[in-house]
Formats: sequence, structure tokens, C-alpha cells
Amino acid sequence: MVQKKYADYVYTKRIKAERILKGLKVGDMASKMGCSRGTYYNIEHGIKCPTIVDINKISEILGKPPYYFFKIYGFEKEIEKDT
Repeated sequence: MVQKKYADYVYTKRIKAERILKGLKVGDMASKMGCSRGTYYNIEHGIKCPTIVDINKISEILGKPPYYFFKIYGFEKEIEKDT
């Protein structure tokens, strides 16, 4: 069984992209969040689903609102096209 059960979620890609844009490494994020490198890695790679507390910490560190990591941009346009 593949462990990446949350890997296809939008948040995993956005968190990683924003971390890289900020010039932070996985270890930097883990340190700022107060968790182990492994725990942060598992969140970013979709192995562990982040808690609300995790998302709030990530949002604060990366300077993005929590909903940014979950909102599917352009989704509204796809709905309009289908109707």
C-alpha cells in the first residue's frame, strides 16, 4: 500500500512551492514549526495530514493565509463553463 495518501491534495504542492520561494529548507520549516524534520517532511509530501495548528504555523511562516493552501484557483471558471 502506498503511504502517500494525501499527496494529490493541492496543499502539498503549494506548501512546498512557497517554502522554496522563501528560500527555506525542510529542516528550517521544521525548526520554525517546533516539530521534527521527519514530521514536516511527511506533511509536505502528503504522508501525514496537517492539523489546523500545523496549517496555521505554516501560514504564519510562509506569509500566506491558511485558505491559500487549499483553495483551487480557477475552479469557479470551470463550473461556469460546464453550465
